Amino acid sequence: MDRNIKRKKIIEDSIMLMYLNGYHATSVNDLAEAAGIPKSTFYSFFKSKEEYAIYALGFYNEEINYKNLQLFEDESIKPLDRIINFYKSKIANMEQKEYKYGCFVGNLTQEMGDVNKSIAKTTNTLHNMVSSKILLCILEAKEKYGYNPVSKPQILANYINNSWQGALVRMKSSENREPLDEFYTILIEVLLK
Repeated sequence: MDRNIKRKKIIEDSIMLMYLNGYHATSVNDLAEAAGIPKSTFYSFFKSKEEYAIYALGFYNEEINYKNLQLFEDESIKPLDRIINFYKSKIANMEQKEYKYGCFVGNLTQEMGDVNKSIAKTTNTLHNMVSSKILLCILEAKEKYGYNPVSKPQILANYINNSWQGALVRMKSSENREPLDEFYTILIEVLLK
């Protein structure tokens, strides 16, 4: 089996463990066991748990969150509706996960962002990528449909993304959708109106 395919399979079989339990509460033994491999095999694909986390962030973005991210690209839908559809889809994902998982990128940002520069750099890149997709939709709405944003487009895009991450933190502690519903209400009634 190709090395990259095997690495991807290891992540696929084990990522949900780190997603739910976090970086510190998930050991290399836990990850290897979840992937059904010996610990020595784990280390032949990843130098460390840190390297695993960085690859897992890429996997999350490319495999788990890919369908959601594609919603930003659907030009048959008006740009502000693309943003709304993205968050509708994310809320539905959280409901399926019983409001326990949050966002893998956000979780690792909170847990490791101030203690591990490599993970912080990777999560920041992914957060910026989402903000840039939101920004492109805002700019398109402004140009083509006369949308008048409540703030500078870049600030608004970052604010929406940052507010979503905050709503996820509150969702996890309350184990219900109320913070997500509040985020969504402000998104459609104030920010994208």
